[in-house]
Amino acid sequence: MDMSEDTTDDFAKVLHHVLHPPTSNRRDPRAVRLSAATAALIETVHERRRQGGDGSTDDPLPAELFLCALTALQGTLSSASDAADRGVGGQDVTATQQPLLEIIRLTASFVSSHNATLYVGQFTVLGRTLRGATTAAVQTHDVHETGDGLGGINALLRQVIRTSAASLAALSNATVHGAALGSKVEKDALRLFHVAILSQFDDSRAKVRREAHASALELLSTTRFAGEQIGEYARTVLQSVVKSGDAAAALGGEGDDRYGKVMHLLSFLERAMSILSTSIVVQLGEVVVGLVASIVASSKSVGGGGGSGGDQSVTAQARMAGAAISCLVAAVERGDNNEYDGYNTNTETGEEDGTETRQFASRVLASLLQLNIPTLGKECRPAYARCLVSCCCALIASTADGVADPASAAVATKLLPLTASTLVELSDRDAGVADATCAELGRWVRSCLAVVSSSVPADDAATKSVSGCIEALNKLM
Repeated sequence: MDMSEDTTDDFAKVLHHVLHPPTSNRRDPRAVRLSAATAALIETVHERRRQGGDGSTDDPLPAELFLCALTALQGTLSSASDAADRGVGGQDVTATQQPLLEIIRLTASFVSSHNATLYVGQFTVLGRTLRGATTAAVQTHDVHETGDGLGGINALLRQVIRTSAASLAALSNATVHGAALGSKVEKDALRLFHVAILSQFDDSRAKVRREAHASALELLSTTRFAGEQIGEYARTVLQSVVKSGDAAAALGGEGDDRYGKVMHLLSFLERAMSILSTSIVVQLGEVVVGLVASIVASSKSVGGGGGSGGDQSVTAQARMAGAAISCLVAAVERGDNNEYDGYNTNTETGEEDGTETRQFASRVLASLLQLNIPTLGKECRPAYARCLVSCCCALIASTADGVADPASAAVATKLLPLTASTLVELSDRDAGVADATCAELGRWVRSCLAVVSSSVPADDAATKSVSGCIEALNKLM
């Protein structure tokens, strides 16, 4: 259990900060409870040393504090179960669990770095305990807020999510430091990820949901499995809507839980697209394009029904289409400049990765131009305009940067006139979104039309394309 001097100093600073909070936090009930719980655990460590024949009262090592906190947390779950059986509230148990979870979160990375085998050996117990804490928190409804400012079940659930994410990241760190994961530990890690994090993605409580999203984003860059699991989860949720054949019927509107689940997922994916591997991004992107097509098809039937109910449903579908298209924008704009260097499961070279991204951009551009998206409503038009321009930029930039990808450049050149006509139509359709769409039109002229125009008159295809673009732009004049 020897630790390097630098790591010992780092842990000593963390421990001192917990035991002696800054002046600004000394009246914070959470800081006070964390300090008291840590001091009690240190006494337990010293007692265990005495029982083992070592009377040292030095500061505990991270592994010692980690194991004591884990044992204590297991005890609180038993107490919570007993309280539930007696039909009494679990407020005291809830207040006790929070500092123990935070101590585990703070010590996990230190233990996995310098006691990697020990940490992996304890992970099955840790995962089972955290899953139990998650389940107990989700099923408890009688403690909303405590009277001492420590927070209630919502705060506890957010703490469980943070600790679970830190524990999973530490498990990945343990492999870097030489520990081997057995199949049981890997399965325990997946179960913990699903129970503590993925299951909270569509929680009705905004703070809990945001905590789950933030933890998932963190794990995307620190673990190997998170990207694959998130990709599979997202595809399952979105394909259930696409396969229904009628988005309006499958998603009842803004008051429908299913609608909220999809919107929350799309919001998360927009941020995750820059971190996920290219292969997963492309797979998700294809499903998102299918979702947009399904929304467009269903909006026609809803719009034809008339009445305020139909109008509200169309508005909801337009917002969902806008959120879906924003995901596509994030996927396309990551382009060749994706600097992600974490646990990317994509084994392709950088050149192959860029080719796959450009091919995906060409499919998105062609698909969106075929859909009558402007009829959905103004809520999705700015995102639609940005997506069209970003796709064109991704395809044409390869030529401008000297990348030999004539197929991508040919697709972009061929579709430029139709893109110009669509952007002009968007700019002229609704004054409320004219500024945003005109800004994208200006970007398109600078980044796309100017590049293609440089090939005139040597390239017949470019000459024909530029002529079509100028004809479309004249309508705006």
